[in-house]
Amino acid sequence: MLAALPLAACGRASDDASPAARTAATTSVATNTTAAPTTRSIPAGHDHFGSEPFTERRDAGRSADGRFLTLVQTNTFLVTEQSVATLPNTAQLVAADDFATATLSAIERFADVEVALAAGYVHLDGDPMHYVNPALLADDGHADPERPEALMYHDAGGGPVLLGAMFLEAGTAHGRQAGGPATPWHYHEYAPDPYCVVLSGFPVGEPDAAGRCAEGEIADRSPEMLHVWIHNPAGTFDGEVYTPTAEELARHFGA
Repeated sequence: MLAALPLAACGRASDDASPAARTAATTSVATNTTAAPTTRSIPAGHDHFGSEPFTERRDAGRSADGRFLTLVQTNTFLVTEQSVATLPNTAQLVAADDFATATLSAIERFADVEVALAAGYVHLDGDPMHYVNPALLADDGHADPERPEALMYHDAGGGPVLLGAMFLEAGTAHGRQAGGPATPWHYHEYAPDPYCVVLSGFPVGEPDAAGRCAEGEIADRSPEMLHVWIHNPAGTFDGEVYTPTAEELARHFGA
């Protein structure tokens, strides 16, 4: 189920495209909102679980297989094939845009949450946003736009509204970076104490004093994940959880 890279990603577009062209391409993929455009192509941070403030990126060295690790939020790391200081080239930006377009087109059918439930997505207890498909987590897919492992919804009082998709890898496997540094994956360290997790890494509680889990298994980190948002002022692939207001739902999601 490994989706082929878009043709644009297979080309050898020059890394020294003109600054104007690079900026225009970055803006295209980094924002999908009617608000003032942004040229930020790498997520600023991510904090699913609530923790102390963190405002500065830090180099966290390399993974065992040589990928760059960047601390972007307390206990949260970007994992990238290239340094986060590397700007995406034109081909990578086009590939990222194609990946987002394919993903968002594929999930249109899940605008009604009942359709998602019928397709096998389940709402995790204690998690207001994520609906995860256990069958897709268990298969061998890698960022297939047609088969995202999770969907994200937000309910501001009028029922769940589809916000986007989330891709996950199993265990400590790396996510496929369709757009190079424009599509960085991230993971959360469960520090200083591990969590009991289900479905490849979703916390459901803490181990008891003997180190046993009433549900799930012990893990000291989450799997790698990648968001693709229908609308997010910070960018299509921003890692921070986005919870729109009722006004934003009406304006950008037709809710």
